[in-house]
Amino acid sequence: MKLFILTLVSLLVFVGSSAQNTIDLNSLPAVEDLILVKTNPTADTVLVAIHGGPTDVLEPGDFFNLEVVPTFSVVEVKQYTHLYPNGLYDPSITVAQTIPMHDTTVAIIRKVINHYVDLNKTVVLIGHSLGGFLVQEYLDDYGVDELHRVIPMATRLNINQELVDSASVGGLMYFAGGLTLTSVQSDPIYWPTLQFLAGIGYNRYVDSLEGLDLSKLMFVSGVVDETVGRLLPNEVNFLQSNNATVLEIPGGDHDTPLLNPAMSQVIEFIRGTISVGIDPVRLKSDLVEIYPTLADTYLNANVSSREQVHLKLVTMDGRPVYQTNLTPGDHILDIAPLNPGNYIALFRSASGKTAVQRFSICR
Repeated sequence: MKLFILTLVSLLVFVGSSAQNTIDLNSLPAVEDLILVKTNPTADTVLVAIHGGPTDVLEPGDFFNLEVVPTFSVVEVKQYTHLYPNGLYDPSITVAQTIPMHDTTVAIIRKVINHYVDLNKTVVLIGHSLGGFLVQEYLDDYGVDELHRVIPMATRLNINQELVDSASVGGLMYFAGGLTLTSVQSDPIYWPTLQFLAGIGYNRYVDSLEGLDLSKLMFVSGVVDETVGRLLPNEVNFLQSNNATVLEIPGGDHDTPLLNPAMSQVIEFIRGTISVGIDPVRLKSDLVEIYPTLADTYLNANVSSREQVHLKLVTMDGRPVYQTNLTPGDHILDIAPLNPGNYIALFRSASGKTAVQRFSICR
């Protein structure tokens, strides 16, 4: 079995390093069927946003901190699995079969970018998690010439080969503390998802992007990201030597790049002004903290403020689903009536201070 894994990975590396995206863009659906325009369709700056996953439907809203900028149009792009989700439920799917599916997603991104370039828009490409890997694959296939800025978030250039090997045979691993690879018990239900992740994670972007000027790129990464792990020194050195901006978030996890203050620096980078660096103290709100971030039927809320805080929970598309007033101290919130999915917690103190925190309900 070990020999099979090594042979498979070697084959995939060879194929990935020697082939470019040759998909005919005219064979893809019309652009209007590939995108969800979230905000400001007439804005001059278009943010082409790629979500994590893989998922069977486009779950909008991850880039909500960019949607508040009136000069930005946030356009979320569908992936192959959003158009053709059957592969995510196929227990016999292989890593090799997922690779052309990822290539199709990258071609979709290209078609969307071409559309907005033809409209004389300023185009920014941004992706989180799997979306970040797809952004890097876009650069490998098509380069950076048409783009104003490129922002991969919560991803890796060369994710650990051990994780790719494990995923290709259905093994589940995470990075304890953002650094130490740790195996956890998997379930056959995760097989298709793991094949899709191995089908993009095998790429070695430190090699394939060598020589590309990355001065338009900001790489945003959490230091304690347990999903993909923190950037390793060779990845940081590669980015910096190719003129990229590296924003590593102290104490940041997989979702922290989507939140402030990281997103504030992303906005500065898009606008052309940037002062890289985040104070770890700012990562924790001085109003209230809710946990766990992966919740089931309840949330703990610790109000550290000395004043009353109003809490509102909203869906990723902004629909309010729960609100209450919290006094200083500890509280347990019953969220059993809420559906599984991603949510945003909005806090406002009596004196007008605000904070935002994201969490998910998983059952």
